[in-house]
Amino acid sequence: MKENVSAHTRHVANSSGSLCYNCHMPHTTYGLLKGIRSHQIDSPNLKTSLATGRPNACNLCHLDKTLAWTQQNLSQWSGTENIDLTDEQKSVSAAILWILKGDAGQRAIAAWHLGWGPARLASGVEWMAPYISELLNDPYSAVRYIAARSLREFTEYRDFSYDYVANEDTRRQTANSLATLWQSTTKAKGNPDLLIESNGRIDRNRLSELLQQRDLKAIHLRE
Repeated sequence: MKENVSAHTRHVANSSGSLCYNCHMPHTTYGLLKGIRSHQIDSPNLKTSLATGRPNACNLCHLDKTLAWTQQNLSQWSGTENIDLTDEQKSVSAAILWILKGDAGQRAIAAWHLGWGPARLASGVEWMAPYISELLNDPYSAVRYIAARSLREFTEYRDFSYDYVANEDTRRQTANSLATLWQSTTKAKGNPDLLIESNGRIDRNRLSELLQQRDLKAIHLRE
């Protein structure tokens, strides 16, 4: 394997995708207001991910891709058994599903990865701001804080004013202003996996449908 790393990793040698721990020890644990690497060595497996709710390494780096995309590649590369996926899991980015529908832990992990360099490089960043805006008004202050920190990774939004402990009305107004700013300044390409229509606008109806399914069970995010 040392002689041909890419044959094993399916990523370019010396890239972040060919670093063993990015695949086998991804940032799937929450702590210290960020994603922390798991200390359990494992391989990406959708069956395990869906059974436990733990995001998988592939979709934490390729934030713009669906679970169906991951399943297809894992099946081709390693013969992983395919499982039944919902229409949403086939057609909407897994990260967006975690952000809009996920529990607080999933939202925190997804929010952190929106600011993680390798994921930003692999996924592109021009589509992210509207989803960060949703996280800026998250019920959990920790999720809001992480989202705001990821937002600072965008040069164009570094001066964007936001207080993660402001009252809900203020947070909502600020989140809406970010979404509006993104829409007026970004020429995003249509991509149904990202809920971006051909005119470059977010499909707000679809986004709202998913947001209404958010897992709001109480979670104590321990430090």
